[in-house]
Amino acid sequence: MQLPLRCRRRLRVGLTAGLVAGILATAAPAAADEFDEGGTLYAIQKRQHALGHEFTLAIGTVPLDAFYKGLTGTFSYTYHFNDSWAWEIVGFTYSSNFWTGLKDELEQQWKVKPVNIPELNYMGDSNLLWKPLYGKLAYFNRALIYGEFFFTLGPAIAKYTTPGAYLGGNAGIGFRVHLSKYFSTRLDIRYYRFQRLDKIGDSDDVLFIQLGLSLNIH
Repeated sequence: MQLPLRCRRRLRVGLTAGLVAGILATAAPAAADEFDEGGTLYAIQKRQHALGHEFTLAIGTVPLDAFYKGLTGTFSYTYHFNDSWAWEIVGFTYSSNFWTGLKDELEQQWKVKPVNIPELNYMGDSNLLWKPLYGKLAYFNRALIYGEFFFTLGPAIAKYTTPGAYLGGNAGIGFRVHLSKYFSTRLDIRYYRFQRLDKIGDSDDVLFIQLGLSLNIH
């Protein structure tokens, strides 16, 4: 027996409304689980790798100065309070410098002899790390790569080839890729501003880029 057209339409509307209501009723508790009572959204998954005591060896470059370029080696120790904050308690960097052709060009072609060009010998710093972003990427659908993006800020002190000490600070960004539970690699890009303590107005800007391997002991 075939139902009238009007009844069939009402039946379809009723089934559709019931299906939508069922979907919403099922999805509502799942969505509510992602929020606490205050309405704060939490990540569905915890971080795969928890960091504790981090020891880092890195190589890098100081490429900003027009007269010389530096090849750097760095050691640092960082303590991670939690997933968001860490303190790079100490970092020490030594720079091996190489002159560019600008100095020779000024002396030979323009008969100008630059004097007292300060070269960075080494520097030390201590930085606060803020790690707001963490995520994972699929590598050709074969493996998952876990990483985090962080910001750095802190004071620094430096020694140049010219007499006197330089005091300043730095700010930077970085990215970490976890290789395993204990090892990770990190890229740091930092900008330093130093002021010579015994000579007001004698300052230097340093762009510092380094790639390091870190050992994590949790």
